[in-house]
Amino acid sequence: MPSIDVPAHNSPPSDVQLDSSSMRSPPVPTSPSQVPRRSSRIRRPLKRLENIFIPSNAGTSSSTLCFLQMCQDLKDKFPDDPEVLQVEGYTLLLKTQFDEALQKLRLSLSMAESAFTLHLIGLVLWESQQRDKAFKVFLKAVELDPYRARNFLYLGHYYQNHLYDKSKSCLCYQKAFDLDSTDTEIGMSYSKVLQDLGKEEDNMRVLKVITERANLGSCKWAWTQLGLCQLKMNLISDAIFSLQNALRADPNSSSGWECLADAYLKRGSYESALKAFEKVVELNPKAMYPLYQIATIQKIRGLFTDGIEKFKNLLDIVPTYVPALIGLAETYVLAAKKALSECLYGLARDCCQETLNTLAKAAGTKHGLSCLWKLAGDACSIPFGFDNEWFPIIVPSELHQEAEKEHISCNKSQLLTFGSKFFGRALQIKDNVSTLWHDLGVNCHLQSMLATDRDEKVNFAKKAFICFQKAVSLCPGYEPHWTALGVIAISEELEDWAFGQHAIIKSLTLNQFNAETWTNLGVLYLEKDNIELAHLAFKMAQSAEPTYPLSWIGQAFIADKVKHSETVDLYRHATTLGSHNEALIGYSRVICETLLYTSNKESFSYKYNIEQMNAVVLASDCAVKFVANNYNCAEAFNILGMLLERQGIYNASLKAYERALKLLESRNQNEFVELVRANYARLLCVIGDIKGAIKEFLMLKKVDVSIICGFALAMYKDQEYEQSLKLLGQAFEKSKNPSDQSHIKVAMAMVAGKISGPDVPNPLVLLVESAQISPKSVPGLLALYARGILKEESKLIMAAQKELQPYKYRKEYAASAAFLWAAQAYLSKGVKSARNELLKFIHCFPTLHQTWMQAACCLLQWDTKYADVASVCTKIGIFHGGCKEQASQILALCQMAKGSRRGALSAAQKAVHINPEKLSNWATLAAACHVADLDQKHVGWMFSFVRKLAKEQGVKSDFLGWFIVMEIFHHINCGNMTVAGALTSHSLSISAFSSEIQSCLQVLDAVVKVYSNNGNLQPLFLAVKENPKSFFAWNVLSQLLIASGSIMEAEKTISHFVVTAEKIFPNWTVYPLLQLGMLSYKAMHTNPDEKEKWMKLGEEVCGKAVHLAPSSQAARFLQGIIALETGNSNLARRSFEKVLSSPSMNEAKWMENIASQMLELKNLKRKGKDQSTMLSLSWDIHSSYSSFCIPSGGSMTITDGHILPAELTTFKEKS
Repeated sequence: MPSIDVPAHNSPPSDVQLDSSSMRSPPVPTSPSQVPRRSSRIRRPLKRLENIFIPSNAGTSSSTLCFLQMCQDLKDKFPDDPEVLQVEGYTLLLKTQFDEALQKLRLSLSMAESAFTLHLIGLVLWESQQRDKAFKVFLKAVELDPYRARNFLYLGHYYQNHLYDKSKSCLCYQKAFDLDSTDTEIGMSYSKVLQDLGKEEDNMRVLKVITERANLGSCKWAWTQLGLCQLKMNLISDAIFSLQNALRADPNSSSGWECLADAYLKRGSYESALKAFEKVVELNPKAMYPLYQIATIQKIRGLFTDGIEKFKNLLDIVPTYVPALIGLAETYVLAAKKALSECLYGLARDCCQETLNTLAKAAGTKHGLSCLWKLAGDACSIPFGFDNEWFPIIVPSELHQEAEKEHISCNKSQLLTFGSKFFGRALQIKDNVSTLWHDLGVNCHLQSMLATDRDEKVNFAKKAFICFQKAVSLCPGYEPHWTALGVIAISEELEDWAFGQHAIIKSLTLNQFNAETWTNLGVLYLEKDNIELAHLAFKMAQSAEPTYPLSWIGQAFIADKVKHSETVDLYRHATTLGSHNEALIGYSRVICETLLYTSNKESFSYKYNIEQMNAVVLASDCAVKFVANNYNCAEAFNILGMLLERQGIYNASLKAYERALKLLESRNQNEFVELVRANYARLLCVIGDIKGAIKEFLMLKKVDVSIICGFALAMYKDQEYEQSLKLLGQAFEKSKNPSDQSHIKVAMAMVAGKISGPDVPNPLVLLVESAQISPKSVPGLLALYARGILKEESKLIMAAQKELQPYKYRKEYAASAAFLWAAQAYLSKGVKSARNELLKFIHCFPTLHQTWMQAACCLLQWDTKYADVASVCTKIGIFHGGCKEQASQILALCQMAKGSRRGALSAAQKAVHINPEKLSNWATLAAACHVADLDQKHVGWMFSFVRKLAKEQGVKSDFLGWFIVMEIFHHINCGNMTVAGALTSHSLSISAFSSEIQSCLQVLDAVVKVYSNNGNLQPLFLAVKENPKSFFAWNVLSQLLIASGSIMEAEKTISHFVVTAEKIFPNWTVYPLLQLGMLSYKAMHTNPDEKEKWMKLGEEVCGKAVHLAPSSQAARFLQGIIALETGNSNLARRSFEKVLSSPSMNEAKWMENIASQMLELKNLKRKGKDQSTMLSLSWDIHSSYSSFCIPSGGSMTITDGHILPAELTTFKEKS
């Protein structure tokens, strides 16, 4: 029901009394169906009747009943009043009783002519579908009252919908809008007709007038139409503002959110558009358009995986939705191009296949779309960049439309043929699209490059030329068409250099900032050997677009051609910008050449390009990417093999060499076969396949010095020492390089050391001869120095030191020199001097991780009190690039030496995680588990696993024997004597073990028998008798004697142990002295009758122990408690102070606690104080110290002033 104005009434007679309570203000109109406001220009004599509420659902509410009652009262009192008849007619209109309403209104008009009565009559006729009569009535009403807006509104409706005269309807709506711009229906009608007439600016002006007068949160339709109009005129920001205001009026309007999302999308605010479309889906889950746009946005943003997922979700709802199928196919094409640029060829191939499958579904629904066939052509052209191993690709039957075949498996050539057919189908639908002709020309060019027959190549090139000409004719202002025309003109099939240059320069006149065009021009000049112009063209390309990789590749070509120093930099930069084949293989080749031909490894250029830029790793990655799509390039596989070999990745390197060798043998390229075979043989020797290496070396026909030396090394590893020495002699004679001759002499000395006989040259003589050749072999000088240290030949040591002085502080020899100088200092002056030598090298090379690691290993091996220092050195070595695997092993040993059981376990686990294939890592973990006192079952399993692994890997017998000793120790400490005895008996039968391992096994066997025979020590005495030079045997026997309480027997045995240690183990004499001191201390309390004797013995042995090991915390502590017994409080105080100042292990903290308590007593600070207090505390010390030092089973020992597990003593003995 259209809205009408409330009629104006004349003043009622004075005797008419209206009930004021029935006069209520009408509600604000919210829709066009409610009563609009009349223009204020019409005079209304009866103001109160204007406010009468007349609802649209008359007859249902109490207010309506009141209104009808009022109308009835007016009718009864004024039956012939024309205004009352107006109201009555209006009431009947609301009730849709059009005939009665028309009758009443005509009667009113006959009484008094009124423009408003005519308006109501026209309205009744309009609603009763008598539009022609209504039109005439509205015309008459306009004549009487030209200021009533709604008369012009209905006139406009009639002109637009019945006479189809939009111009006149526009004038009527304009007049109505001028009269009443607040009427919603008028504004909507006027805006719509302006939009239909194409008067966008007038329409925008009208809508702005409406929205400027509107309150915030109102006029949704006007804001929406204004936003859409602004969006159409590309006023994006204004459109977004308008659409946001429309949503304030109705926040739950899905259409409003959809329009706002389109505006965001057009502006490029993809994240905002995405959220807006998601809001639309939330409000209307069945809407298809927002789901499609969400997927499209993900495609535009490059999130192809998400875009594909969204398109698939949409297709799950409507499988035949063609826009979604086309969008999914386009996303697959873009994903294929991206994967191809990132060298993900398998992914790119899958994307091309999925594109064809998706387009087949679309073609089954609607095959008349040019975009469908264009995408199919792209999917068939992209695989040109694939190697043949990525084929076949299947073309579905819906696309090829060959009735006799369902699906066709295509190789590269067949797929390109289908691509040209698909582009042709697209051109049949739209033949005036220049880009389609361009794509067809590119496809023909690719077929020309792939063809093998000369005539066929020329034929395809001519077709491509024609296609590009057609593209240029359709769109001469598009520069890529001219560039492509120039490229095909200068191809090897046409070779029209002049025309090609003209076309490329024409492209540059259209856009002089196109990097691709400048690069093609540079290639043209480079092909004609015009280096200067080529360089200038590539330079212009770089300035136009610095991130375009092909311009950098062109500059790298020029630099490589003229042997410029920046060749490596240019290739490297090109690889960072993109994975182009020429950049990948070019950089890998240049790095190999640099490594091979650079004589000065200390130059700034070498250090920067190779070391600082991590060139070997980067070049190997480039080579891997290249061979992934060039599986038949033997050169690339050889380069890859060399780069991987240099990194120590031997298995992958071996496969690369095998592939290169296979390719070259299939092509009969014998010259290159020899080079690759030499690399292959050398690597076989490195990985331990000695027989295979010898076989490959024997197949070589052309040999040089390096090959002969490699062959000699293989023979040496095969224990064919005579043959190896003979080959090295041949290499020495053949070599003309003095440096190589010096190194060969050193190798001959190494081999000669393995041979005995009168005709074998003396290794020392060979090393001296090597040192006499200039330039000298530094490894030979280091070998001379090491031989001098081992043989204790001072003259040889001094001579070697003198010769090594120029090379001592060179970075490549620093770690070896540090070890030799420190070892010499350790043997001659002790640990402190050795430590100082190591510090000298660390100060010279503070960032060299090898020196830090070397220092950690030496300090940990020479004195466990430096465990903390070794740990810090290891961590610093890791910081400077040291091997984390080696560092984790060292840290585990440091933690064990410090007594940090959990720390040792953590470090050992890290080493296993880094390299789980290395046996030594597992052995370290087993030792750490044992030291950490984990569950016996788990530790036992760990030992069994490592022993099995050692046997499978065929490790040296000494390592296996040492580990078996560790395992037996574990079972003894856990009380598993049966298992320990069985393992010991089995191990004793293995003859491959060294004499030291055999000695340890015999002692352990005796220990098992002691525990099995209720403490009978006779088997252990026999073991010591059979192994009199075994420190381990004496140590175990001494501990068990002390634990058994056999004081006299223990004194006799330990005294003998001290004498033996002074002769055989002078550096370890302190250990039996400490045991003898412990025995004397224990005997003081168990044999009071002989206390003086034991006190004297204790003072003597403790003094000697402190003299031998001044930094020993245990010796100082033992000296202090014995001094308490003798009453020498000053000596006790000094000893305990030394205990507190010395570094200690966690297990020895109790000594520091007791020493601290003793020092707190005043009688230790002043002589002659209460001796009873000292004696009482001394007895407490005796109880705790004795029970700690000699536990049941005798599994602990004092080692270098610390309480350590007995198996570590065994490890020291083996070391």
